[in-house]
Amino acid sequence: MLFIGMLQSFGYFVEGCAGFGGSVISSPINAALIGPDTSIPFATMLALPVLYYSAITGFKTTSWKDLGKILLFMAPGFILGNYLGIIINADMAKIGIGGAVTIIALMNIWKHIIKPYVFKIPEEEEDDESDTLGKKVFRYTCLIIGATVHGAFTIGGPLITVYTLNAVKDKYRFRSTMLTMWCILDTINAVRHCVTGRWTPEVLGYFVCAVPFTILGYYFGIKLLHKVNRAQFLRFIYVVLLGTGGSMFVTSLLALF
Repeated sequence: MLFIGMLQSFGYFVEGCAGFGGSVISSPINAALIGPDTSIPFATMLALPVLYYSAITGFKTTSWKDLGKILLFMAPGFILGNYLGIIINADMAKIGIGGAVTIIALMNIWKHIIKPYVFKIPEEEEDDESDTLGKKVFRYTCLIIGATVHGAFTIGGPLITVYTLNAVKDKYRFRSTMLTMWCILDTINAVRHCVTGRWTPEVLGYFVCAVPFTILGYYFGIKLLHKVNRAQFLRFIYVVLLGTGGSMFVTSLLALF
């Protein structure tokens, strides 16, 4: 139980700074240790205290216009995902999502970290980059697929992040918008889990033991957020995306053998 608690602490340290990652980082190990039937409602329940806190304290910095657009495009996929989760193989879905997120993260790490710091090639300014129709279609596709996967398996965060990073530029507004969105989605998931009887005494027991670790990690994640600028924040996000996507891809691939 101590190991599970420490794992949540690390995951929510990342989420406290980045605005996502808490559930995704710990989900493969949680599923291996306590089983997928327990780990999914456990992850949703564990997220709620910090998400409600963030939604209240970040009310003024949330980009409500962008959040409304995100939820509008996500709604069909999220509803569909709640039903597809019963018939789709979770490992196959995670392999696809993990692989896509890993590729996206590697492309941005090359662009924002390796090129400027290893090869000394200056980064292009964001305003100089054209926002083509293809890029917009790609971002909205990530949003819809991410919502579907989140509705099914609570792991759509990395793909949804790909869209939100481009929609919300300020690091504080990005983080608040992401966390308010998770608050809404995970509340819906929590109600569904409760109604279907997935909030078992075992899940509640794991929650009580792990929630102090979650709060502690989240607190230090917020501290880190205040110490980095936007460029550093973006690099941190892309590294987190690589870690979450790569972990999801590798662990799910190994589960098939």
